Amino acid sequence: MLFQPNVSVLVATYNRPHLVGRAIKSALDQTFEDMEVLVICDSDSDGTREAVRPWTERDKRVRYLEIPR
Repeated sequence: MLFQPNVSVLVATYNRPHLVGRAIKSALDQTFEDMEVLVICDSDSDGTREAVRPWTERDKRVRYLEIPR
């Protein structure tokens, strides 16, 4: 079954692996649960993808999207 949330939280990031987890946690800590968290990265070059991976592995609501250059 396709997951279709009522709310999409967009986290735009560029080379901020040390902050992206805090943004994801903030979204997931909300009491409203029918949401997805889309982390949109503008061509990561310092590990943002790796910083997001643990979140995507443990919560189906978190997805990582990368914009290629």
